[in-house]
Amino acid sequence: MKILVLGGGGLVGTRFKELQGNEQSSFEIESPTSSELDLTDSDDLSNYFKKSDAEAVLNFAAYTNVDGAEEENGDLSGAVYKLNVEAAKNL
Repeated sequence: MKILVLGGGGLVGTRFKELQGNEQSSFEIESPTSSELDLTDSDDLSNYFKKSDAEAVLNFAAYTNVDGAEEENGDLSGAVYKLNVEAAKNL
């Protein structure tokens, strides 16, 4: 089974991939970088899904810097809102 792992470069996604990376794992992992797939771009995401043969998607992508997020409080055009709200909506 192939799993599309989004946010695979972050803390949780990296650990998930490490745990699934052993020879006994029954999963094949596809994990595009942010330069390969822009989760905030619905067209890019749609096109990626059409090309991918993954059977499941795990989304670990999130803006997790609390102090940085507080600085963008209420900013609907900021990176925090785009990643934590718009990207999740696109999925």
